[in-house]
Amino acid sequence: MNQGEPSKEELLRAYHWLDEEKHPHRLLRLETRLPTKLQRESRDEYRILMTMILSEETDDYTLSLALRKFFLAYPDMNSLEHLDNMDDARNLLRYYGFKTEGYKAERNVKRFCCLNKLYFGQWNANFLPDAIATLETSKMGYGQKFTRTLRAYWKGEQYVLPLDGQGLKALHAKGYYERDKNGSVARVDIESKLKDVADIFLIDFHELLRFRGQTGGRPPEHFTKADIKVVIGWNAWRLLCSSKRAEITEDWIYTHLVTDESITRELWGFLSGNQ
Repeated sequence: MNQGEPSKEELLRAYHWLDEEKHPHRLLRLETRLPTKLQRESRDEYRILMTMILSEETDDYTLSLALRKFFLAYPDMNSLEHLDNMDDARNLLRYYGFKTEGYKAERNVKRFCCLNKLYFGQWNANFLPDAIATLETSKMGYGQKFTRTLRAYWKGEQYVLPLDGQGLKALHAKGYYERDKNGSVARVDIESKLKDVADIFLIDFHELLRFRGQTGGRPPEHFTKADIKVVIGWNAWRLLCSSKRAEITEDWIYTHLVTDESITRELWGFLSGNQ
């Protein structure tokens, strides 16, 4: 075993430690334990794709604010058919609050334009079964690192680990994969070692690690305002992406998603202004 690469048993212990002792499930459910109205099968396909492809260089709270305004103006793929060049797309995304400047943020524009071009062209206005494979070959920001996100959140593949920078930071804090600067080693290693564990979805491991990295491991009673925004942002985009959002009420959010009145009120504000 290379230095810094945990064994399968160490990874499982880390997963269960984060899940059972460190994650605030009353405030933020894991992906595979969401209530029915927010589960992958209950998502608006257009909205979840837009959420994923426009998330570069953006925290979940800021992303959710931009998505709320964007979805009101552009409720489905058909409403985007007129955007046929990069400049128009960049200006539109910037207007609604998405990041578009800089090397990484430019990928928001590229992914957006690529999806539009394929959807209204080669795909004949449908999301085809091989859509992700086609996107990977486009050379427009859909590398395998990113498409892991689509495979996990859009397609629900069990043994796919997106692992972003915040999640990698949490692994580094445990002394794991310290020489891995971009997560490429960690993703492949964890997927390989946990590929046959029946009761674990790697998207949940990703979320446990990512939340740990974002909050510095603080317990809920010591959350900062920034930590609470992480919780709100993460829950908000899931509410916005639900195809059942018209059925969701403020009481439902408190009963089924979070048990905190102030967070419930803010989440309801995200949702009620978007239906």
